[in-house]
Amino acid sequence: MLSLSINHPLQFAGSKGALTVKMTIRPGETLAIMGPSGAGKTSLLRAVAGLLKPREGQVTWQDETWLDTSQKRFLPPYKRSVGFAFQDYALFPHLTIRENLRFALAPIREDAKVDELITLVQLTDFADQKPAHLSGGQQQRAALARALIRKPNVLLLDEPFSALDGVLRHKMQTVLRDYLKRFQPAMLLVSHDPKEVARLADGLMIMENGKMRQMGTPGELLAQDPIEKLSGKIIELGENSMVVLTDLGVVRLPFRPSRGEVGDEMEVPFDLEKGL
Repeated sequence: MLSLSINHPLQFAGSKGALTVKMTIRPGETLAIMGPSGAGKTSLLRAVAGLLKPREGQVTWQDETWLDTSQKRFLPPYKRSVGFAFQDYALFPHLTIRENLRFALAPIREDAKVDELITLVQLTDFADQKPAHLSGGQQQRAALARALIRKPNVLLLDEPFSALDGVLRHKMQTVLRDYLKRFQPAMLLVSHDPKEVARLADGLMIMENGKMRQMGTPGELLAQDPIEKLSGKIIELGENSMVVLTDLGVVRLPFRPSRGEVGDEMEVPFDLEKGL
């Protein structure tokens, strides 16, 4: 179990405040974090990773103490079983994607594992390219692969699919969901996308000014601000049904539009709690 209690000063839109969060996350559980920019979401992930040293607090994983300011204990990031992908990607610019993953895996040398992750995030044709020659979406997928490669106990992802288009975003969400099911890490996921949260998370925390404003399930909290429709493209028409490709995947609807042909855009009814 990941347990944390953090109190750290932060600056919020011209006023001083503090990041004050206390929570526990079980192995195999994903907690999504939503909230306005500057709410402290990224700072919270950085504190868990060991990239930010809180003024006061404790962070533990199972029986390992990663941080305890009262005991002056601070475990550096490389000694924590954490995989993280932040919005700036933080890839080494002088290394190729393959070399970035090898570096993350060092001192272990498992090229088969590196190749497996590169294939998984669909970067096979770009494995020997340096980050400067890649698009933002390609760099983002490389950062995700690097976060996953050591099979960490705790996974920290900050808007991991924000640079991807709808179809590719859905594919990478599926990759991540399969990984979570297989390896059961505890995961903190920062996202502004309610569809993504509904698909990936077990719990949802809404942050504001460094504090938890609400905690619950995605269905409970997102239903307060529901998404009523999704955009989609008709890919198949039957006599009394149709198949539509949406950002959340392919859905078959038990009716046919009075107007519309294959390839046309349309809106699809969506219930956040029940899904498609």
